[in-house]
Amino acid sequence: MLFAGGVAGVASWYNMPLDTIKTRMQADAFAASRSKTWRSYARDIYNEGGYRAFWRGLPVTAVRAFPLNAVMFYVYVHSLAYMKRLLHIDDETQR
Repeated sequence: MLFAGGVAGVASWYNMPLDTIKTRMQADAFAASRSKTWRSYARDIYNEGGYRAFWRGLPVTAVRAFPLNAVMFYVYVHSLAYMKRLLHIDDETQR
């Protein structure tokens, strides 16, 4: 169960390139002109480091995401089971 939660957490970062563009736009919000589009930010990032620049920071993010999501999934599953027992909810009655 811990492994499943960890893998799901790491897999959720497949959108890293979009997050990179969003972060650059947020960091530049006060300094840049408002007419700059997401495409121009993407072009700037690409010009700085190619396609790899969009994935910069992924290893650190994955190292953080794996244990965080593993524990969160574990706590969620066990909390749900505890609440069902506490409230006398049977899975068969929910269908």
